[in-house]
Amino acid sequence: AEGREGGREKVSVACDGANNLVGEREMAELRRLYRPTASQRWARLAGKEAAHSALLLQLELPLEPMVVAADEAHAAGVHVCLRASPLNDSRLSEVRELVGHVDVLFVGESEAPRLLSWGSSGLATLDEAGLAADSLLLRWPNLSTVLVNTRIGCVLAQQRLSPTAQATAGSIAGRLRREAGRRSRSRTSPPAAASAAASSAAAAA
Repeated sequence: AEGREGGREKVSVACDGANNLVGEREMAELRRLYRPTASQRWARLAGKEAAHSALLLQLELPLEPMVVAADEAHAAGVHVCLRASPLNDSRLSEVRELVGHVDVLFVGESEAPRLLSWGSSGLATLDEAGLAADSLLLRWPNLSTVLVNTRIGCVLAQQRLSPTAQATAGSIAGRLRREAGRRSRSRTSPPAAASAAASSAAAAA
């Protein structure tokens, strides 16, 4: 709105608890958005590149509707992205479950290590952010892209593993979690095993 002296005023409207009321009505509206338009259907029939659709989720809704939305989006050919924020420690287990249903993950310097059970210390360097991004791809092979955002820059990592390497990712991720747990009490940087595990998976690709 324009102020009396030509300045701009910002008005924020909050509705506490509204996010917890997401239900079937909102899901039905979301499904309607998945339906391709007539022009998109013709583009696909003609073999032309149609406009890509994406669903962006953020951790401000209950887990159940987000998982349902992600699965239905995949069934409709829609890419699912998750911005893992705000990440509360009380929701870590359910957020890890949700990550298993998405394609693209956006995380910050404090969120990545907590998702990986590396402890609460933030990522201090781009090398650490790179290790975190690679480790996230290894732990969740369903992810195609991970973006780790830090105060000193961003790291983008993409899944390029062959089916053989993906088959071994589960055991590698388990080893990472065990070693990260041992190091988290005294570590000053992410576990060095992450780099070795990433190299092992790349060699299998």
